[in-house]
Amino acid sequence: MDALKTVKISVLIFISYIIQTTLLHSLKVHSIIPNLLVVVVVCFSLIETQGLVSAVLGLVCGLLLDITGGKAFGLSALLCMLLAYFCTVMSDKFFKGKFWVSMLFVLIAGFTYELLYYFLCFGMWAKANVFTSLIDVVIPTTIYNTGIAVPLFFFIKRLRLSRQ
Repeated sequence: MDALKTVKISVLIFISYIIQTTLLHSLKVHSIIPNLLVVVVVCFSLIETQGLVSAVLGLVCGLLLDITGGKAFGLSALLCMLLAYFCTVMSDKFFKGKFWVSMLFVLIAGFTYELLYYFLCFGMWAKANVFTSLIDVVIPTTIYNTGIAVPLFFFIKRLRLSRQ
């Protein structure tokens, strides 16, 4: 990976982190805040060809999520890293950057992340009803994330972080 691509990825992560922790709180709908860093991980991984690069991006974004309020430190890092690697592998096998398939992947990957996160943080310890969490948090967050992914996907492609 060349130095310019590394700088672009670092700036993308930094700006996404700043937006996630400041601006998005004012855009919450029924106390649901979109998870921009997870969307960045998925969108980037869908257009990246190297699984290791995606996994590292996922790990860094997950650690940032853990630092800013993760319930179990390291859980977001692990989930984002695995999600990024899985998305890169699946995108190489099943599609080559088609927009609607990418948005479907964002929907499925976002739902999987949110469901696993809530189950491992709350449901497993019986601190929350899994069905209630699914209806009140997981599904609305997934839909919100997918809506944000539309412009973000094109932005990442425009930055030429994608396949050449």
